[in-house]
Amino acid sequence: MNQAEKMNQVFFDLECTDLDTNFSQILSCYFELRNDTFDRLTSPMENFCNLRPGILPSVGATLVTGLTPSKLAKNNKSSFIFIKEIYELIKKYTPSIFTSYNGISYDHNLLRSAFYQNLLPVYSEQLNGNLRHDILNTARATSVFDDGKLKYPLNEKKLYHFRLDALCQANNIKPEGQYHDSKTDVLGLIQLSKLISEKCPLVWKSSLLNLDTNKAVSTVANEKLFTTFEFFYSKVVPKILVFCTEHPVYTKYMICFDLSASPEDMMGLINDRESFKKYVSASPKRFRTYRSNRSQPIFHYSLGLKIDPYKTIGEATLLKRAKFIADNKEKIIAALKPILQSEAEDRVDLDDQLEGSKYPEETLYSGFPSTKDKQLMDNFHSVQDWNSRVNFIGKFESSNLNWFCHRIIYEESPSSLGKDLFNKMHREIAKRLFSENKEKFKTIKEVQFELDQKYAEVEESGDKEKMDLLQDIESYVDKTKKIYESA
Repeated sequence: MNQAEKMNQVFFDLECTDLDTNFSQILSCYFELRNDTFDRLTSPMENFCNLRPGILPSVGATLVTGLTPSKLAKNNKSSFIFIKEIYELIKKYTPSIFTSYNGISYDHNLLRSAFYQNLLPVYSEQLNGNLRHDILNTARATSVFDDGKLKYPLNEKKLYHFRLDALCQANNIKPEGQYHDSKTDVLGLIQLSKLISEKCPLVWKSSLLNLDTNKAVSTVANEKLFTTFEFFYSKVVPKILVFCTEHPVYTKYMICFDLSASPEDMMGLINDRESFKKYVSASPKRFRTYRSNRSQPIFHYSLGLKIDPYKTIGEATLLKRAKFIADNKEKIIAALKPILQSEAEDRVDLDDQLEGSKYPEETLYSGFPSTKDKQLMDNFHSVQDWNSRVNFIGKFESSNLNWFCHRIIYEESPSSLGKDLFNKMHREIAKRLFSENKEKFKTIKEVQFELDQKYAEVEESGDKEKMDLLQDIESYVDKTKKIYESA
């Protein structure tokens, strides 16, 4: 039995203001600790917070979640306090498996962004023995490697549909409440996870086996060939791969060869860089990237042999192709790495050109805080007096951390800033809100446009509940506009 099979699981979900994880604010959360047999271990945490000053919610997101400005205001909890409580809960539950649905792509990025902007350790739910499990990947895996055990709803293209609420409903999972509520989504997620573990134990155990990034890297590197899958164009596509090399720039990105193609075809091109570069970039891609930190299940290659094109190719040919890769690995790596290096450098050059145009919220992955800044972050949270916290502004080596420090105090204790510091942040937020450009965050112009569109739809449908939600948002926008229009 692998270690993850006996670990506690923290099932969680977050609801927020918008889709962009850099600028979206987390509004509600639900965390529940269960053991490896899905028994509840302690009282769950359900929490809400107010909208941050200068943050406008997406109209569409609000209609889905029902988290209107007036409803959130009743909680009387600031975002700063709310995020600190989530951070403390994660520390309390460490080490555990943090289990979500589509969380690797979304919820975990929301947490990282929120921690970054509140001067907290960014990777808290991923380090110190914690693991991450994305049940969306596991559910997708059941549909090809253990099909027929679960029921899958179909989308308009008659393909399997993996939205959490639809998948739960298809399998008669009926948690109390409405989906797109943090609590309801988590309770549905727990029941779905338990169902997969009972009906598809091979997929469940395989999913848990390589949640540890180092374990996943070792498995990929040491297996002669292995089965996984990719998801594109609404399809789960199995892949039998063989490891070639780690990416020369991106840590723990495993570059593998897809054995649906014959590797012998590349050897005549390998000494001509331009020809080999075209081969590498040609579609369908022969070289695939396995990202070991994405909660992506790995299976024995025999599972892939049940599915075309690998079924038609046959085991003997696949093993022969894998051996050919192994025998020629040095030549392949020598030709491949410079191409991967160049592509990464081109991307870095582009990022450097854009660096000056980035907002502070977009700099999460620009580099780790220095030792000095880490200490200042700890000290900032140790100090309880907001007047003393003002002294941290300008002390960080990172200008972005100084900006977050300034904004936190502006939101939590504006009177502590003094006139000049208050006005500086107030004007900057006003500039964002009244921007006429298409921004990654919500502007007054954009939200008013969204409101006009939705009003027309709702008036036609006669939905009074949605009309009340829209009026709540409009009232909040008007109030925000009055606060910032004279800045």
